[in-house]
Amino acid sequence: MENLGALAILLAFCLSLFAVAASLAGKYGRRPFLAVSGERAVYSVWVLLTVAAGLLVYSLITGDFRIAYVQAHSDRAMSPLYKFTAWWGGQEGSLLLWSWILASYSAVAVWTSRIERELSIEMRLRTRIQSMVWPSIDRRSVRARCTSRE
Repeated sequence: MENLGALAILLAFCLSLFAVAASLAGKYGRRPFLAVSGERAVYSVWVLLTVAAGLLVYSLITGDFRIAYVQAHSDRAMSPLYKFTAWWGGQEGSLLLWSWILASYSAVAVWTSRIERELSIEMRLRTRIQSMVWPSIDRRSVRARCTSRE
């Protein structure tokens, strides 16, 4: 389970890169199937970041101290509310929280703006670039969060 969160973040980063490239190729290369593929990549990024965030929160609440982030920001004596708020207690968890919030916003924005294609392609491109930035910042701290300590 320790490596599943890191893998989800890495895949989310790769899919964000693909979403940007597919959106650009779909808009300027007049290939609408790539624009639709970029749309679906936004949903996939949201799912992957939700999995990573869910695993981290689950590990915090259950006290899985094999994960370095849980060991550094949690304690057995903490109440479940405080264990949940430890999610954004450290830099790595906070960046994951903001990545998840941005991915959620992007997914909702893509879902609600499917009607106006021209406007939504430009808007989706902006949100994809932003959703690519957060996981890339968080990528360097994946090992700190997901490394097992014995």
